[in-house]
Order: sequence, then structure tokens, then C-alpha cells
Amino acid sequence: MISITPAAREQLSEMLRESPDSLIRIVFTPACGGAGLSISLTDIRFSSDTSINIDGIPLVHAKNIAHLVDDITIDLISTEDGPDFFIHNGPPSC
Repeated sequence: MISITPAAREQLSEMLRESPDSLIRIVFTPACGGAGLSISLTDIRFSSDTSINIDGIPLVHAKNIAHLVDDITIDLISTEDGPDFFIHNGPPSC
């Protein structure tokens, strides 16, 4: 089950208000210590995607990564460069 923290939900909602025809894509990405998950704003939905709506946030991901997103939490964290999304319980990365 995918969950979204309140801070992340607020930021994602703002992004979607600015781009009302978009949705949030969870993607599997290479990383320095292996691989990881990230999110991006997109307006493309593929027929092979799994679509999920969590508290009004439309999410999609490729069906072949379902086992990687089964128990993740999307969070918003503070970094030196400002707020950024972080996915807890995803595959290990740096």
C-alpha cells in the first residue's frame, strides 16, 4: 500500500493545482548504490500503467514495478536545496 505524508500531500496537491491535467508518476530510477524510486509530474498515462488515487492525488506507475511500490511512503523533506520528495521503504539507493 502506498501512503503519502501530509506535507507531501500538500506539496503534490499544489503541483497538481498548477497543472490540473497532470498526475504523479512513480518511476524506477538508477542510483549510485543500486536503484531507487522517484516521482515526477506527467501528463502521460500508458495502457500498461497501474493507476491509484490516494486522498485525491492521482498516481501511476508501471505494472512491472508493483512489487517495489507495495509498501512505500512518499514524504517531503528539507534539503540544502529546499524541499524535496523522499520515498521511504523503496529499494535501497545512496
